[in-house]
Amino acid sequence: IFGGAAGRGRRGPAKGRDVQYSMEISLEDAVRGLTTRIGVNSDKILVKIPPGVDTGSKVRVPGRGEPGPGGGPRGDLYIVTKIRPHPLFERKGDNLYLELPVTFAEAALGAKVRVPTLDGPIQVTVPPGTQSGQKLRIRGKGMPRLRGSGRGDLFAVVRVTVPRKLDDRTKELIRELGRRLSEDPRRGWRG
Repeated sequence: IFGGAAGRGRRGPAKGRDVQYSMEISLEDAVRGLTTRIGVNSDKILVKIPPGVDTGSKVRVPGRGEPGPGGGPRGDLYIVTKIRPHPLFERKGDNLYLELPVTFAEAALGAKVRVPTLDGPIQVTVPPGTQSGQKLRIRGKGMPRLRGSGRGDLFAVVRVTVPRKLDDRTKELIRELGRRLSEDPRRGWRG
């Protein structure tokens, strides 16, 4: 009459435990996606890592975990990805950041410079008067969006370089330039 234990029969054999597997991949593999074989529970399993994964992303492979007790269904395999640090690019969400060294002349006068991307180098315009620390946005050259479509952006962070070794003639030209440029970058400071 009240349901009780008699009305709650067993649903069959229990499902096996899920298994976690850590996989370190390159940033390039995270952009393109990756299909590879891994060894889990003495099985070789073909797994597909989708484009756009990040450190901590979990990719589920159904039915590749531990067998269930009493002949129950297998659990699932979860691949947890870790992206290796890249020598040029830093990832923040779906965007990538790159430090872009430019000369004083390129920053002051403007220039076209080659910038590396994960799809190959491209030419980018540095506008005249670009300041150190300024970000140049390159649309669609970041990471693929794991959920959704499209890609993030690449931000080239400008770093104006100053020559370390100067001959006497170059020093004199820079002194002349300093006299001609009367703008004080510290104007407004007190003291």
